[in-house]
Amino acid sequence: MHVDAEIYLKDGPSFLHRHLPFWIAVWVGRFVKMVIPLLVILIPLFAYIPLAKKFLITLEVSSGICRAQDNREERTKSGT
Repeated sequence: MHVDAEIYLKDGPSFLHRHLPFWIAVWVGRFVKMVIPLLVILIPLFAYIPLAKKFLITLEVSSGICRAQDNREERTKSGT
């Protein structure tokens, strides 16, 4: 006998199948099986978003400073 069949015979129908129509119980079960792994992946990524934003802003500011220094050096070399 299949393992799922043994579990069903031992424990009976799941909570969702006891309290919801079949099609809703199946839909909710599939939805949960898709959402939980996505949350496990996405929640840690949300923690890194502020750090990435800060890094990008720092990178942009530092490149702007380098461009300003290059412009200043060019102006001093040309004698303006």
